[in-house]
Amino acid sequence: MTKICSKTEQAHFQLAQFTDRLGTSVSENTGKKEKFWEYINEITSHYAKSLEFGCQYIYQSLPRMIALWLDFGADYFDVIREPGSSSVQRANINRQLNNILVKLNATISEALQKIPTYAFLTVYPQVAHHF
Repeated sequence: MTKICSKTEQAHFQLAQFTDRLGTSVSENTGKKEKFWEYINEITSHYAKSLEFGCQYIYQSLPRMIALWLDFGADYFDVIREPGSSSVQRANINRQLNNILVKLNATISEALQKIPTYAFLTVYPQVAHHF
């Protein structure tokens, strides 16, 4: 779909929503929040791309993208601080989470450069609430 309509806001928005629902469903069905993390970069990337091409879905896309980023950051630190499993398992989990976080931060940084500044006023209360 994005190959045909790669420069449209609606295509990226709908793909982001679909992937978001898919990741949520997989996570709920398996009972493992970690399964959602496999989809988070793709979801945020499509929400960011939709915002590059327009602002029709700004009140859905931007808050969701920011929420995913902030929530993953919180989950990241919860998992890192969590005692348990062997050092090899812990190292693998930490590596996986670090890779996701680096990609997620890169997506958000790129979005900050491409999305108009005024758009971020729509999520100011949400960001302020997290701090």
